[in-house]
Amino acid sequence: MNLMEDTISRKQAGRRSADAFWEWFEINEGRFREAEGDAPKVSAFLDELMARLQLFNRWLKVLIGPYARGQWELIITADADIALFSRVEELVSAAPALKGWKFTALKPGFGLDQIRIDMYDREFSARTMQFYPEINPVYPDKIKIVLVHKEYDPAKADEFRMGSFILVENGIGELAAATRIDEYHVRSFPAEAEGIGLIPLDKLDKYLAWREKEFIEKYEHVGNVRPKGQWGVLEGKTLDDHLIFAAVNRAYKDWEFKPAYPWLGMVEIRYRGDKRGLPSEAQFREMDQMEKDIVSLLPPEKVIHAGHTTINHCRTVYLFTSDYRAIANPVMDYVEEKGKTPYKMEFFIRKDKYWEGLGDFA
Repeated sequence: MNLMEDTISRKQAGRRSADAFWEWFEINEGRFREAEGDAPKVSAFLDELMARLQLFNRWLKVLIGPYARGQWELIITADADIALFSRVEELVSAAPALKGWKFTALKPGFGLDQIRIDMYDREFSARTMQFYPEINPVYPDKIKIVLVHKEYDPAKADEFRMGSFILVENGIGELAAATRIDEYHVRSFPAEAEGIGLIPLDKLDKYLAWREKEFIEKYEHVGNVRPKGQWGVLEGKTLDDHLIFAAVNRAYKDWEFKPAYPWLGMVEIRYRGDKRGLPSEAQFREMDQMEKDIVSLLPPEKVIHAGHTTINHCRTVYLFTSDYRAIANPVMDYVEEKGKTPYKMEFFIRKDKYWEGLGDFA
């Protein structure tokens, strides 16, 4: 089977498992409505629903709740894992039109002025919280948000961070929370920074939409103009004395339009290797071919193959893209298939407008 045939077969398998999930749901959804108020029956239905969902993708989750009078809403969520957003959208797009049900891809936003989260014996809401943006002149396009809670206690920073994230995600929605904010922190208002003005939390969604629009307009003219490739191979040691090998396209090191490709996709290929954590020559060749195969699946006009590092039993491939959807499903399909081989593979996507994920190589 060649690469194209293999890709087609994976896509067909995905469609079949999506169809199988909805066929089961259409046959069994009445059990949920009939079990309303019967906790054991509801729990049994949800357990079976999750088992069916995991046949499509083992990382996705569901939420079910009332939507309107006589209607229920089934939400498929990726728990803010950007690499899985396309999987969620793929599944929901295959949903049937079913009376009494609304199917939603990713947790929707209910408005930060409409909700409150009670956790850790304190309230997280627009009444108890405000925010301000923190602008770094070196990275002007990075959207860093500082959330301010009037009862903030640095000794319980993790609690404040978790409660604040849950509030923001439910307020502006899973998609916006994961894709519009590059970095966020929770603090008390810094008294020494008198020039900082606090903004009501219910204005956060509008602020993020404005910054996103400004960013798109700034880089929409970049197109496909890129520097000519200058690949280099580097060798060195880490501070903890691990050997590291890197192949990096150095042409992009000082490229001013990096933010036009703000999404970093990282494919980790784990191998057994030798005592120094390095692969054998055969493993090197196999992983080089796997890397080429992955790149060949992606639209070249939307993706920049920035290079890879090999260290401590792991090859990491770095892919920057203008649209995370362009790499999500193709790479996920490949990883799920090749993950059955002796190489354990994982795939992540995160926002990285200034290519900081490449460290000193960027």
